[in-house]
Amino acid sequence: MLKRHPPLCRVIVSALLFAIVLTPAVPLLPPAAHAQTQRSTFPPRPAKQAEFVPGELLVRFRPGQTVAKTKGRIQLSMLSSGRSLPVEINSFGGSDLVEGLRLARVSPESTFDAIKALRARPDVLYAEPNYIRHFDLAPNDPFYGSQWPLKNSSQFVGGGINAESAWDTTTGNQNIVIGVIDSGIDIDHRDLKDNIFVNTAETPNNNIDDDNNGFVDDVNGWDFIHNDRTVFDTANDDAHGTHVAGTIGARGNNAAGIAGVSWNVQLMPLKAIGVGGGTDAVVIEAYNYAKMMRQRGVNLRVLNNSYGGQAFSQSLLNAIKELGDAGILFVAAAGNDTLNNDSVPHFPATYDLPNVISVAASTQGGFF
Repeated sequence: MLKRHPPLCRVIVSALLFAIVLTPAVPLLPPAAHAQTQRSTFPPRPAKQAEFVPGELLVRFRPGQTVAKTKGRIQLSMLSSGRSLPVEINSFGGSDLVEGLRLARVSPESTFDAIKALRARPDVLYAEPNYIRHFDLAPNDPFYGSQWPLKNSSQFVGGGINAESAWDTTTGNQNIVIGVIDSGIDIDHRDLKDNIFVNTAETPNNNIDDDNNGFVDDVNGWDFIHNDRTVFDTANDDAHGTHVAGTIGARGNNAAGIAGVSWNVQLMPLKAIGVGGGTDAVVIEAYNYAKMMRQRGVNLRVLNNSYGGQAFSQSLLNAIKELGDAGILFVAAAGNDTLNNDSVPHFPATYDLPNVISVAASTQGGFF
């Protein structure tokens, strides 16, 4: 049987694409070579057993309507099957990114009744479950010698990305910021600590929002799972994000660990995927933070997204479009499941948007 090697990963970082890497201390996981995206102007084949949070909905109200203009919490009462159905409507971190988008809460058993009732309202554009996305898993490999995707494409059937040739031109740019939406990142990791983003407008650990952006002490990014500044909790919980960060920007030529494709870059940890996955609402909050920081002058050019699921979300699509309008490239893993995304979608990679780069997987012997 053919031995499976770590998947090939590509992402635009300055003049480089990034490929699979690992460090001996903490596994550094890959995003995934360029794949065709599927047109998503309408939902593809419904996902089977798509995970969502019972009792939570993402609802977009028509811009200009009363609910869309109201901040904070609103209580609605709707009729469903002849009975009154209470719905709590809340502004959340993604409401500033997509106009009219709100997080609604109902009793878990009323989830689909509430969706049906909300969709019937003339002031609602759409209502959908708050889906859960998961990491794209990949095997571990602790040696630089196994970083075959970095090599020249002629050396392997699957093709490398010629990173070594690119390094003759550039090894990255410390002025570029890449947001990593994932688990947390070990910001003290020997191969990453010199490339971790620092918000110079914040004074560390003074419990003051110095830059008035709504986040206290967000010196290195933010943890949207626990809603705090601690972007690294444990090596086990945050191994995936640390792996991905190394794929993108582990320090090269430092006689330690491995080399990321971009040796010089700033990595912004945006923790939005936990051990059990991450909801679309939390992920959209991370998107909004990235856009807000870019608008405040941080040169955030790329968001990396090594997670996904089969469920189509209009909210997620609208949010990613807003990122594109703000000049942010969105790189998403197409999955490591050897599946054809044209037949079995993997969102957000499958969204047909101009700022989305869908990244597929490859073995050393050729593409899956």
